Amino acid sequence: MNLKKVFSNEIVRQTLNNIPDGLLVADHSARVIWANDAVLTRSNLTNDELINYSLIDLEKRGVFSPSVSRLVLEQRKVVKSVQLTNTNTNRNNPFVTTGYPIVHNEEIIGVITHSRYLPDIIQSTKRLDESEALLKRYTIEVRKALLESIDRTSPSLIGRSSTFRHVLNQVEIVAPTTSTVLLTGETGVGKTAVARRIHEYSTRYDGPFIEVNCGAIPESLMESELFGYEKASFTGANESGKAGLVEIADGGTLLLDEIGELPLAMQVKLLHFLQDQTFLPIGAVKSKKVNVRIIAATNKKLEEEVKEGNFRADLFYRLHVFPIEIPPLRERKDDIIPLLQEAFQRFNKKYGHTTSLQPEVTNLLLDYSWPGNIRELENFAERSILTYPHHEITIDDLPNNIKKAAKLPSFLNLKNDGSLTAYLDSIEKTLIANALQQYGTTRKAAKHLGITQSLLMRRIKKYGIVLQ
Repeated sequence: MNLKKVFSNEIVRQTLNNIPDGLLVADHSARVIWANDAVLTRSNLTNDELINYSLIDLEKRGVFSPSVSRLVLEQRKVVKSVQLTNTNTNRNNPFVTTGYPIVHNEEIIGVITHSRYLPDIIQSTKRLDESEALLKRYTIEVRKALLESIDRTSPSLIGRSSTFRHVLNQVEIVAPTTSTVLLTGETGVGKTAVARRIHEYSTRYDGPFIEVNCGAIPESLMESELFGYEKASFTGANESGKAGLVEIADGGTLLLDEIGELPLAMQVKLLHFLQDQTFLPIGAVKSKKVNVRIIAATNKKLEEEVKEGNFRADLFYRLHVFPIEIPPLRERKDDIIPLLQEAFQRFNKKYGHTTSLQPEVTNLLLDYSWPGNIRELENFAERSILTYPHHEITIDDLPNNIKKAAKLPSFLNLKNDGSLTAYLDSIEKTLIANALQQYGTTRKAAKHLGITQSLLMRRIKKYGIVLQ
């Protein structure tokens, strides 16, 4: 069957052009054969800019993300996806696109895709609450498609364990809403990465994402940093005044990291802001109002801080709308290998090295508790690659803190050439050298080892051990 001939028929073209939805036909190599007027109008492309072009190349250029035709050809089945269209004049236009394989003689000879503009779908929904639910449901899909097309998945968000998948599911639930989120977890578990993912999956994704470390700003500067100040409001102030981080985050997301370190006096001001999103800059006489999504993060147990009087109960309950607890790495054993693989691949690429891990090292790292969590794991990977640029990491190469935590017998740290005899010799040599160092004389060392002094002397000669 000649697809070009079929879609060059004038009657076929006129009929399909009367359909308000987009129709596009590609051949078995994903090269565009024909598109109706709706596709050209929505994409703001001409026939010359589309026909005979590869959809795979157009996808790489970001015109279509993803290419549904490519997915159909790869998966050999009907594929439905939210697709973004980008041109010089139209950015991130979302379409619900379904691709159907064209089969002839049991072979896929092409693909025809049907696209509907997402806002049109929403507008055609009869009930307002249904349209809002539909928009929220597609928000995450649109953002996923965009993020995947530009490969912005954070290394900290790699995970296949059930505990971490639960975290990501909670992110998808809360992201399209305006709810305040409280992220808890130990240092280094990836709280900032989770906060950024919530922002990127929300309807505020094109607004600012501002991070404030409440523990890093001196108490005397906290109010001016958060809420800003008017000109000449105090000695040393900027002559033109300064916008606070709350105002800078307007229309976006404000991450209050280490919220447990916030002084009590500032907790009162933050509580007032959370109640109605209004604030009064230092030296101002009129309040300002913003529209900011608040995400708070802490490695402290805020419930205990409330009991001890270090954190206000009313502020805690204001923040505790949608809590997400991020588990430590020791509770995510299934994620350790994927995280190590990603980290070694990333840092090898960064430094142009080829460092790898021996299988027994990987097994040992699985049993390590990783008290510093993902941050410690990434530091380990980068340090290993810098120290051993073109080397397979052995147990002997591991940092002392990891070896000590693993409680390895000392002989497991010995390198060998694969021969059992050589391996046993290396163990014997190490035991003898350690005994000589510890006891000082061959007589005492032999007694400790349970062998005669003459046998010990023969072994010293055999292994070339130098007596001190």
